Formats: sequence, structure tokens, C-alpha cells
Amino acid sequence: MSNVQSHGKDRLSLSKLFDKTESHLRSLESMSIDQEKNAAWLYPMVESCLSTDILRAWQRSPQFSKDDKENETQSRLSYLLEFLRKEVEKMKRAPRKGTLFEFDFLEQEVIRGNMPRLPKEQILKELKRHKIWISDLGDGCPKIEMLLGSDVYSKVITGGVKQLKAGLTAVNTKLGWTICGEHASSNNENRELSIMLTSSFFVQNLKVSDLWILETIGITDDGRSLTKEIEDELAREQFLSYLSRNEEGRYSVGLPWIQKQPPEIPTNRHVAETRLFSVTRKLRNLRKYHAYDQIFRDWLDEGIIKKVPENDLYKRSHYLPHHPVFKPESLTTQIRPVFDASSKTGRAPSLNDCLFSGPNLIEQIPLVLLRFRENAIGVTSDIKRAFLQIELREPDRDFLRFLWWENEKFKSFGIIELSSVSRAAPIY
Repeated sequence: MSNVQSHGKDRLSLSKLFDKTESHLRSLESMSIDQEKNAAWLYPMVESCLSTDILRAWQRSPQFSKDDKENETQSRLSYLLEFLRKEVEKMKRAPRKGTLFEFDFLEQEVIRGNMPRLPKEQILKELKRHKIWISDLGDGCPKIEMLLGSDVYSKVITGGVKQLKAGLTAVNTKLGWTICGEHASSNNENRELSIMLTSSFFVQNLKVSDLWILETIGITDDGRSLTKEIEDELAREQFLSYLSRNEEGRYSVGLPWIQKQPPEIPTNRHVAETRLFSVTRKLRNLRKYHAYDQIFRDWLDEGIIKKVPENDLYKRSHYLPHHPVFKPESLTTQIRPVFDASSKTGRAPSLNDCLFSGPNLIEQIPLVLLRFRENAIGVTSDIKRAFLQIELREPDRDFLRFLWWENEKFKSFGIIELSSVSRAAPIY
């Protein structure tokens, strides 16, 4: 298995990694080492070999959140291998050749003011019938950062043209489909401001990581690309700058904001309300509502969370949806809440998008496992509610709010003690 592992720039491509992993697992089976029975130590070794991009995609996939109890014949290793197999198949199906353009551009601070966007109306249904997909729709789109003149535009069109009923024309280019013309319902203001309305997004030649970078426009510094090592160091410096101890001697830390201060992120309350109704219905059907409710009551009594005062409800804040995770075999925590810090509204960033992720500690798991061979006896221990023993500084608490019921009405709660709700958990 050690042949599969690699680090940094020497990390294997996904297809080669998958092939080698499959080969090694078959070799283990030939030696009567069952894959499912040994998944507990095989899984972290395989996962630690994934690149950062694939690891993030795996953690966001539906298979990652599946519990072994959903299908007793499948372990987390099986779900991971299933995910990798699908990713490899996607890569094989994806086009490999891109289009290279070389143009001269004039740089200026303002390209175009108040440029209207394609409205979300009946035009979308017509585009769908023609199998035309447009990414920049409605309000909330990123600012236009590049404007192609007619001398360049003639070089990128492919000749595909679709006349639409709304008075617009769909033109196919080497960069994807664009929509141009005057919309029949446009008002006078829009007619004066625009000559051509264009919406195009060429995603096939972009890396998955580039798509995530686009989501952080306005969060990260313009024109600044940080390596993972630099990001980890900045997160560490910010963590140390916030670190302190309160009067009771408990540690107090802050969230590792990328911008060193909370950015403009939406309140997300309506998403939290919608998810709360769904979670409550599921809990009642499983007859687990009172057990889940008791967890929040215990947290409230222990000072881990607090009710948000009425006069603070309209302060700048961010709400996190949550759902229960069941582990009946656990001796300590059979049900626990999991908060979704990746939840977002439209094109606005999520809480995780605004935080440093910290170092990837999964890569260190194989080293820890190998050190168990040094001596005859190995000892492990666990700190009860480890994350709940650290206090969160006051300015950041409003960004970790959540909703729960009190007397059959919504009640806002704020997290006081640090919880592993965000991508920043490895930093602590």
C-alpha cells in the first residue's frame, strides 16, 4: 500500500491512483485479507493519497455523508472507491482538447457601467428546448471583467445561430453560447445602456479548483494566488493573534477569516428555516425528536449555546442549517447535530468560503498508524467534547447562529463554545 502514497507535486494522477489502488486491493484479497473487514485502516490510507481538489469533491459528494448502517455490505472504503470510479469515468468522457486564443487587451478600471443581465423568464424554457445552457442569469452575477470587440468576436463565432421568440438571438462561439439582441420586455433605461447583451461561460477548459476560485470573487485579494503552504501559515498567524484565555482560564479563539474580518455574507435565515422544517419532520417520523431536542437543552444548561436576545436578532449575522447524525453503536454519542457551514444563498459565498481551511491532517493518519509498530503496546485516548471546551470570541458568535424550536416557535441560538461546524476545524 505504501507504493500508492505520494505527497506534494509527486502525487499520482487520479486514474493512475485508482488503478494502483484497485490492483493493491485485489492483491490483498488474494492473500485472504478481506477489504470490508479491514476498511477501518485501508480507508484513511487511500483517502490520504487524494489531491486537495479531489478530496474536497469527495467531502462534498453524497457518498461521503452516507453511514455504514445504510448498507451493511458496504463500508466507507467502498463508497470512496465508487466515487473515484465515477470521477475517472467523467475524466475519460470529458473533451481533452481546448481552444487557445491570443489577443491584445486594453486594461482600464471600468469596462461598462450598469450592464443588464439575461432575465429569468420564459426565455429560459426556450433555451432549454434548444439545449442551450447559460450560466450568468439574473441579479447577483459577478461583474463583467472582459469585453470582446467586433474584431475579436468575428474570430470566435462558429456559425451556429438560433432565433428566439423573445427578440433575442443565440449565437454559438468557441467560448460557448452567447445571447445578444434587445429583449422584447426591456425598458427604456436598458435600451439606452446596452447595445448587445452577452452571457457566456466556457467551463469545459476550467479546472474544478478554478470554479471554486470564481465563487470567492470579492473575498480573496484581487490578482493574488496563495499556495496552500502560505494559506496554512496565514491561518496559523491569525489563530495565534486571536488566541487568549478568559477569566476562568479557558482558551478563546476566533474564526480564521480570509479577509481578517467578517465579509458581507447573507443571513441565510430562510434556508435555515426551510431545512429546520424538513429535519423536524424526519425526527418526528423516526421518534427521535425529543432526544435531539434534549441535546440542545443540555448545551443551553452547560453554556455551550445561548439564546439570542430579542434586541440582537437584527444584528449582522449568519444562520447555519443543521441535521442529526445517528450512530446507535456509539457508547457516548448516539445522536448528534451536524451544522452545514457550506450552505449558501444563490451566488453569495457560504461561511466555509470565507474561512481558511487549515492544514490537511488526514495525510498524517498513515504516519500515526505506522508508529504503532514501534512498540508492543499502543494507547489512544479521546477528549470528551473536545471542540466544546474552547470558547469562541464575541465578534464571531453571530456568524454561528442556528434555529431550533421553543414553545412551537422559532428561536435563535448562538454558539458560544467552539464547534467543528466549519472547514476551519483542523486549525484548532
